[in-house]
Amino acid sequence: MMIAAAGGALLFGASLFGVLIGHTVGPYGSVPVAVVVSGVGFVTLLVGLLGLSGRLSWIDPSLAQAAGIGYCTAGMMLMNPLPGTPLPFGQVVLVGVVGSVLGSSLILFGAVERDAFGTA
Repeated sequence: MMIAAAGGALLFGASLFGVLIGHTVGPYGSVPVAVVVSGVGFVTLLVGLLGLSGRLSWIDPSLAQAAGIGYCTAGMMLMNPLPGTPLPFGQVVLVGVVGSVLGSSLILFGAVERDAFGTA
């Protein structure tokens, strides 16, 4: 889990640096969106790490790790400059990004314990 969180931090830092220097990745990639997606992945991995250490009791650490890795994978896909011709690799990657983000969101919502938002 610690290695995954370190990798998520590295990906978030690299994509943030790409935004700061004005890097573009072609018609089917987006560095600013990669910053947001990898940032969500990094925070999700940190929350999973805190759940694993026992500091947060309302999250399932293994599901949070799976969701965080899915978000980071979507961020990596957005940072690759893939062309749209002659084969539609860029469009296929965008479909993969959308599927990864939606699937990771479902996993993350499943990771939160049901009683976490109960009445106090």
